[in-house]
Amino acid sequence: MIYDQVEQAYVVLAANFAADYAALLTAKGVASPGAVTLIKRQGVPTALRYQQVPPFMGVVSLAAATQAKDQGKRDNRGLVAYDIYIKGGTPDLVAAQVELAAQAVMQTIDALAASGNGVFGAAELPGSCTITLSDDEDEEVEEGQYGRRATVSFPVWDRDEGL
Repeated sequence: MIYDQVEQAYVVLAANFAADYAALLTAKGVASPGAVTLIKRQGVPTALRYQQVPPFMGVVSLAAATQAKDQGKRDNRGLVAYDIYIKGGTPDLVAAQVELAAQAVMQTIDALAASGNGVFGAAELPGSCTITLSDDEDEEVEEGQYGRRATVSFPVWDRDEGL
């Protein structure tokens, strides 16, 4: 259920994000922040506490809803998030990099429903995906460095069978 949703969201992200993000950065003429480290089960605040170096993206479960098994299966709806953090010396560049990272993540979500391992839906309903952007690019997070965050949260439907 929760474990499986995070695992599958991570697998699909790892397989697709770097290429999708690079293509968007190139198409828009925006400089790359460098390789984005992918982390399971840590959002931005936790990763920063553990001194994770930006740029990074966490894959986390925020909530889940389910029911008892029905004829050996349990359908679950989870709320999963890709939590992105980038830091750099130019506030508007960092903002653009984070915005494009959130857009690239949407392509990952598009691929998630067909990825298998029990997942049969991801952000299928209109308006079911939420992208929340921080607005702290005008504040230095350290001398000459500006941080920006985007959290892309979306429902994931999966089915547990035989467990």
